[in-house]
Amino acid sequence: MSRWFTQTCHRREPPEKSPLKRLGENRRKPTDEPSWSETGDNPRLVVGMERAEERKFAEFTDFLKEFVTELNLLAEEGCVLLVEGARDARAMRDVGYRGIIVSISALRRGPESRLASSKNVVIMTDLDREGRRLAARYAKSFTHRGLAVSLDQRRRLLAASRGVFRHIENLKRFSHIVTDVEIQDTKI
Repeated sequence: MSRWFTQTCHRREPPEKSPLKRLGENRRKPTDEPSWSETGDNPRLVVGMERAEERKFAEFTDFLKEFVTELNLLAEEGCVLLVEGARDARAMRDVGYRGIIVSISALRRGPESRLASSKNVVIMTDLDREGRRLAARYAKSFTHRGLAVSLDQRRRLLAASRGVFRHIENLKRFSHIVTDVEIQDTKI
């Protein structure tokens, strides 16, 4: 390489004239007033975002009502719901599920008497990687025992949640909405 090339390509400017410093000078200082996009002065943008969030919330609430109704119908037919722990079981009760719930933590501690009375198991583990691993493990185990295993409900909940939540215990956030609607539907 020539000396001219190395001198021009690797030349360093003093810190006060550095290109990075010059770019930073154009930035707004924290004391300046925020732009219109930061204050929310664009009402169409803000209203559109609020409507989209409300629509997603309403769609998920409608899905959750149908979902719990379907789970209750399966429970009447004798299905058992398998969840990870006590908080998940409590959340399912709060949402309106009325069937038999067995937690994985209870299975590890004691006998499986509740599972013995059923031939169908709906696995409803969390929607994260660990929940997927547990679901596969218990689906394989229950299938070897001759139980019919369903993972369809878990898949539908995963698709409907759109990644907003990953844990079944977070369904308790919707408990006041779903129970209010169920009470209104029974009065009519």
